[in-house]
Amino acid sequence: MVRICLVTVSSLLLLATVACSTTGSPDSMKPQPLPVDPKSILTAFDLSAPMDIVTANAAIKAVAQSRDAADDALLRERIACYRRFLVTRCLADVTSRERLVDSRIDAVEVAANQVLRENAALELNRRTAIALEERAAASAAEAARTLDNLKAFEARIESAEKARIEREREAPELERRAQALRVDRERREKENALRRDESATRAAQDAVFAAEREKRLEENQLRLQAREAREKAQRDQRLLEEARRREQLSAPPPAQAPASMPRP
Repeated sequence: MVRICLVTVSSLLLLATVACSTTGSPDSMKPQPLPVDPKSILTAFDLSAPMDIVTANAAIKAVAQSRDAADDALLRERIACYRRFLVTRCLADVTSRERLVDSRIDAVEVAANQVLRENAALELNRRTAIALEERAAASAAEAARTLDNLKAFEARIESAEKARIEREREAPELERRAQALRVDRERREKENALRRDESATRAAQDAVFAAEREKRLEENQLRLQAREAREKAQRDQRLLEEARRREQLSAPPPAQAPASMPRP
């Protein structure tokens, strides 16, 4: 579209120039514009050397400005060609230099865009690599936590199994002790019953002291029951403490509580 417009403008200017030259217009006496030198286009950018990001951005801006300036200067040269005698040769020279100018501008633009694309690709690769590293680190941490939880679970299962085996091993001894306690209690109950029978017999034989003997018997019975209750409580307490000690020996050591929390 731009080229078509330029050709149309050039054609109109050609007709106007021819008309003016036939009428002897003073435009034919105007100075000729300086020819555009393709070697002077974008000389600040050396395509043989590596281009950094800053230079590439500057080159993109310079390409747009240089293209506009070159198109304007070449258009002026074409207009001036129509005031010359060898119009065709002049236009051919302008066209040849235009191709060189466009080639130089395009080369700088392509090199700058290539640098920008490579930098964008490198930045994308860097961000992707960082994301992959973060994802790998998160996966490793999650795997470590899972392994720790599995080890803790297995340790709890093993501790519970050891406690069960210990209880099963001590069950006969506990049963034997309980049986001994029941036999002893039955023996004492028989002895008490025998004493009560003897006291009743003596009370029947001695009516005078029956009331006193009955009172003493009741007091003895109360003292005996109190003593049996104390002995039974002491035995139960000893059995409970022994069971607790065995459970503490078989149970795994508790985890260290934080310093800021009270010990249970």
